[in-house]
Amino acid sequence: MIAAEDEPHPLKGEPLSLRFSLESRSKHKERIGECLWAAQFQQKPVAESGKPAESYKWRYWQHPGMNLPPVSVPNDKGKRFEIAAEELPSQFNGQIHSWDLSFEGEARSDYVAGLRVATSGAKR
Repeated sequence: MIAAEDEPHPLKGEPLSLRFSLESRSKHKERIGECLWAAQFQQKPVAESGKPAESYKWRYWQHPGMNLPPVSVPNDKGKRFEIAAEELPSQFNGQIHSWDLSFEGEARSDYVAGLRVATSGAKR
C-alpha cells in the first residue's frame, strides 16, 4: 500500500512498508492497471481517476436465443463502440461464488450481495 494522505510517517505517496520499493510497486501498478491496484492494494474500489472498472474491456453474455442488442461503451480514448453479447456456454469449467452478508437484520444494515464468476475454456 501507498499512503493516500499525509500522516506523521509516511507522507502521501510514500510506501507504508519498506518491504518493497516504491519503484517495484509502481511497476506492479502499471502491470495490473489502476483499477485493480486501487481495489486490491489501496483498499479503494474506485481508482484515483474516479473511473470505475474499464467497461470497454468487459464481455457481455446472454442466455441462448435472447438476441440482446449490442452494448455501446466508450473506449479509453472516449470513442464509442458496440460490444455484442455472446451466448452463455451450456457448461462451465470452474466457478467462484463470493458473498458479502449482513447479519444484523436492522433497517440501517447493509445489503446482502453475491457474485458468481464462471469460466469456460479460454473465455474468462
